[in-house]
Amino acid sequence: MSFDNALSDVDDVVLEVDEFRCPNFLVATASALVVACQSDLFFKLEASMRRGQLVLQGLDSPVHGICCHPSEPLVAVSGLSGFIHLWNYQSRTLQTVKMFEKILPQIITYASNGLLGVGFTNGQIRILNSEMNEIAQFRESRESVSHLIFSQCCNYLAVAHQDRCVIFCF
Repeated sequence: MSFDNALSDVDDVVLEVDEFRCPNFLVATASALVVACQSDLFFKLEASMRRGQLVLQGLDSPVHGICCHPSEPLVAVSGLSGFIHLWNYQSRTLQTVKMFEKILPQIITYASNGLLGVGFTNGQIRILNSEMNEIAQFRESRESVSHLIFSQCCNYLAVAHQDRCVIFCF
């Protein structure tokens, strides 16, 4: 699941007491579907009215990582067949594809400046720019990356492997 930061209107709304609000979000399924969900769906009483909108389908393996761009209507999607797709979820168009051979993306995350961090099953971490070109690579463990997050200033990247935690400084 990844929250839609590009179109979030949560800050612009005056909330009533005990009212639940969250940004719109995207979810990925085990059957390789990505679905956009509006936050107001939580308030629909009929189950048939609580359906999301299909954003993409037809990927060659289950989605293992999904992350919305911090300011644009883009979503990065990764799968265990080695792909990372960058999709525009408003126009439903594929922007770019990055394929990795012999290494499998496990988790992805965006920094607020638009850099994409990718953690792999073999412990590698790669930083990609908006064109999906690699600008940095790290490896502190041979264990799979389980968590990955950039600091708000984008100068640090915290990484958790199955056997240790590391913070990288750019």
